[in-house]
Amino acid sequence: MSNSREQLAALMKRYTVDSLKGITAEEFKEKIESMGKMRDGGMEGFTEEEEVYQRDQAIRFQWGHNHDFGTFKMQGAMQGRHVGVLAKFVDMGLNIDLSAKSVVEIGPWTGGMSLVLAAMGATVLSIEEVLKYEQCVAFLANSFGIENLYTVRGSLYDVHKMGIEKSDFVILAGVLYHVSDPVVALRRCFDLLKVGGRIFVETESSPGDGKACKYCGPGEFTSGSREKLNRTGWNWFVPTRGALECMLKDVGFVNVRTAPHNNRLCAAADKTEDRAMCRAGVNL
Repeated sequence: MSNSREQLAALMKRYTVDSLKGITAEEFKEKIESMGKMRDGGMEGFTEEEEVYQRDQAIRFQWGHNHDFGTFKMQGAMQGRHVGVLAKFVDMGLNIDLSAKSVVEIGPWTGGMSLVLAAMGATVLSIEEVLKYEQCVAFLANSFGIENLYTVRGSLYDVHKMGIEKSDFVILAGVLYHVSDPVVALRRCFDLLKVGGRIFVETESSPGDGKACKYCGPGEFTSGSREKLNRTGWNWFVPTRGALECMLKDVGFVNVRTAPHNNRLCAAADKTEDRAMCRAGVNL
């Protein structure tokens, strides 16, 4: 993985102020820094009363990934994990060269992985439910003149209503354990793929060999104070390796393989046919 990580890290170095299009380095830095000062729940559709119960990240902007822009650096909450996760996916079957391939990325945050995927040659559609981050990724794509990176603001649960063309790959990194309905989420990903397509998942995981999920709902982190919102995220259902493998198979994937990665879990699985799934109790 070290070689692929080095290759991917090198791709991130394309995105410095020397590569800006139609915006000065000073304007770019000012915009990036202004994003970090955002604290606005209204733009996300929350009332003041509702803000108390939301994630910090849905109200306050938080930069996600480490990025050296050349004249200044941004330190992200996930640091350089976006590069390491993609390198793991490469080891599990994702091509370094994604020319003529399409990728749907769910939950890009501030777009670190989106930038690398675009540099790998893929046509990338990043779907983000938090407007602040969708606008951030769009700003980066526009600022660097990236013509193969597009953004959509919306929920993973609603992708079937968006008229999205089916893709070669779906990337679901750091998302699955934050959704309340992981089986539905994975089925939506299945439906986004072409026959012959592949999903790559990275998630927090629970220890053990059984088919179980640890539950830590948002109530555990609710502060009840406007001065101190919830932590940056929360865990709904955190799967064991066995549970994740079963979820992927139950929604229609085959050739499921999983591998540990930095105390978390990665998975890859293939869609070889359009097939129905058992919908008893499933809100599809």
